[in-house]
Amino acid sequence: MNATNRLIENYTKRIADETEKLEQHTQAKRDEVDRKLKDAQQELRDAEKELADVRTEKQAKHAEMQRLAADGEQAEKAREDAKKAIMDAQAATANARQQEDNALAVYGNNMKQVLEMVQRTQWKGQPPVGPLGTYVKVKDPKRWGEVLRMQLGGHMSAFAVTDARDRPVLKRILNQTGNAGTTILISEVDMFDFSHGEPPSNVLTVLRALDISDPYVLRLLVNAHNIERTVLAEDRAEGDRILKSLRSGVAWTRDTYRVQRYG
Repeated sequence: MNATNRLIENYTKRIADETEKLEQHTQAKRDEVDRKLKDAQQELRDAEKELADVRTEKQAKHAEMQRLAADGEQAEKAREDAKKAIMDAQAATANARQQEDNALAVYGNNMKQVLEMVQRTQWKGQPPVGPLGTYVKVKDPKRWGEVLRMQLGGHMSAFAVTDARDRPVLKRILNQTGNAGTTILISEVDMFDFSHGEPPSNVLTVLRALDISDPYVLRLLVNAHNIERTVLAEDRAEGDRILKSLRSGVAWTRDTYRVQRYG
């Protein structure tokens, strides 16, 4: 009995010890599981926060990408606009050069080359001026262009020099470029007053029908054609009537007549 009781006590103690060990081991496991669970929950919260940050950054990057795409489209459009503007400017320049060449062509052969040679040459007097027509414009070409072309056309392709020693040099340039028949005027720069020869302001004269940009050319035409006193009229009858009121003079008419009345 005593032996059995001791055995029972021994087993009871061992059971209690094992139970206590088991409880301690279970609590440690629980604590470890709780710790791991808390760690996992913290990692989940961190991951969720990181995911939220990534989503926010993604939205920001997407917005920035859209802005950059819009800026890129604007830049591309600006580049295309600039390219088109350059092409338009180049075309306008080429067109202007062609128009310039065409405008000079009416005054003779290779006029652009003539002007370039004139610029490169040393002159005794002032550089030659011409063609004179490049300095002359008709204010109302539809009305007076034809008659003025008939009367003044011969001098529109002419050149002028201020020193007689320059005439042979200019003549040689004109001959070399196929303009042997071009008129060369020799006249010093004399800005004389021609107003005393003009009729009343209500009378249309050749000078008043023209826009002459160079005062030297203006006076050349005054000397050569008396444009300050030559009258413009619709027809012979009107020209004759105007000249009667002026007592004398010359009139050029739109129907291509030249009317002259002597005092």
